[in-house]
Amino acid sequence: MRFSPDPNKNEVVILGSCPTGLGTVRSLGKHDIQIWTVDPSAVAPANYSRYSKVLAIIDPNKEPERLLEILKKFAGERELKPLIFPSRDDYVAFIGEYYDVLTEYFITYKLDKKAIETYLNKKNYYKLCMENDVPIPRTSFIEDEVDINQISEQVIYPSIIKPIYRHVWDIVFKGMKSIKVHNSSELVQNYNMLKNYNLQNNVMIQQLITGPDLNIFVFMGYYDKDNNPLVVHTARRLRQYPPKCGTGTMFRPELNQEMLDIVVPFLQKLKYHGLVGAEMKFDPVDNRMKMFEVNPRMSRWSGVVETSGVNLPYVAYNELLGKPIPEKEFEIGERTLIHAFRDTLSSIYYMRTKEITFKDWLRTWKGPRYYCVYAPYDRMPFFAGIFTIFYYMKNYIKKKLRKK
Repeated sequence: MRFSPDPNKNEVVILGSCPTGLGTVRSLGKHDIQIWTVDPSAVAPANYSRYSKVLAIIDPNKEPERLLEILKKFAGERELKPLIFPSRDDYVAFIGEYYDVLTEYFITYKLDKKAIETYLNKKNYYKLCMENDVPIPRTSFIEDEVDINQISEQVIYPSIIKPIYRHVWDIVFKGMKSIKVHNSSELVQNYNMLKNYNLQNNVMIQQLITGPDLNIFVFMGYYDKDNNPLVVHTARRLRQYPPKCGTGTMFRPELNQEMLDIVVPFLQKLKYHGLVGAEMKFDPVDNRMKMFEVNPRMSRWSGVVETSGVNLPYVAYNELLGKPIPEKEFEIGERTLIHAFRDTLSSIYYMRTKEITFKDWLRTWKGPRYYCVYAPYDRMPFFAGIFTIFYYMKNYIKKKLRKK
């Protein structure tokens, strides 16, 4: 059936056509809302959804002012003021940089420069955590080159080198959240390597919390203009890719009351408004949950909230427009959210390292499932993804053959 958007509803621009953006496109498209996408890649999955149209193929890091003009022109041609949601950190940073201008043309939640410096800047965020007694892994901030030699002798190993601004790091290390180091020489060596990419001032050192990846829990929620949490939800991350330091590939809804007791009041105290995701991991050393990060946007695991009865993007849409919030019975669901291709790569690693058996892997696929990319009512993003995989594989093989 052809998608027919309601012309009486405010349109929405999604910045970032990744699987996270695709989930938001579908959640809003189900309510007859016309969605427009922006992404640097023409083959990003959300560009091919039945609910979306491509507004621009543009990189916010390379052409931010041109993107701003495209958005202003688009909004100026609409009778109803459109909404705008980011699904990636670089687009969050873009909105923060041009927040005052964009809010003349678009409706969005609080993503001004102060919010960006609070939530995208992980150094500032961790300092806020420490000031408010929110438990975090032991963290060291590098101020200069002398510091790295001193820190390398003081940190507890294994540790990780992780970015202060993730979207800046992703330009070089896309998909890899951190670098694991086992001793002082590895720490210094990797820090010196980062100088080649001018990233040495964009990193901090954090103690690695031991234990399997399934000890990681995620939080997703929405806070209204009065900083009240309209929706809160938790899930367990079963796997991630790259393993140990990547993004989640499989999530299962599971109540974690300890996480809620930490995250919900903390964000209220910070007067948060908007969509938000957070990650924490159980630390077996002191039997406490430790804060990893917070993201002022939709996250990949947002789909598990909808399987539990609440359409989170639609809650945000209605709250921002001052409309009644749809009331639905909310309870922790049973459907597992899977990014099938990346989870396959992750599972191969875990089985090769004998962290899981083949039976363990099969067990995680039991029960109802929800896929990040594939949907029977919206198949084109899946087929576009298959084409993209073969395209990149072909280029990879060509490069290998040239080297020979």
